Amino acid sequence: MMRGSKILICITFMICQHFCFSQKEKEFANREEIKAECQQIMDDFSQNNVVDGLIKTGMMWVFIRDEYKYTQQRAMDHFNTFEVEYGSLIGNKLVKEDVIEDLMYMITYVLKYERSGVLIKFTFYKGKNDNWYLNDFKWDNDILSLFKESRKEFTEY
Repeated sequence: MMRGSKILICITFMICQHFCFSQKEKEFANREEIKAECQQIMDDFSQNNVVDGLIKTGMMWVFIRDEYKYTQQRAMDHFNTFEVEYGSLIGNKLVKEDVIEDLMYMITYVLKYERSGVLIKFTFYKGKNDNWYLNDFKWDNDILSLFKESRKEFTEY
């Protein structure tokens, strides 16, 4: 059954790739629009609908086609591994927002599993016509880095 799911996911990706790459990257007028879109993606991930979440991410990401395909495959591999290692998905939580002047904006979520969490980070750049563009999308399982970042902020004062 697991093998059939992976084949179905691969077929779905191939069908949707044309759609993703024929679209112009999505631009956002403000950070509220960005948060709403990212929350929809995180809700897809939380409902174990990684395919739809990655398609939505691909439609708004300023990317090179090969980079997106590589990211897509890595994400599928990792998300399958996370569920095996950490248990079932149980939700998501927005844990941090960072703004660098009016130039960069990063939103960090924790994708919650039964026994651990995974960080998901969306980084946006404010460019042409004062619109925001998804510049980077990353995930990792180093949720303890949130403590390191908060300690660093604390010791800077």
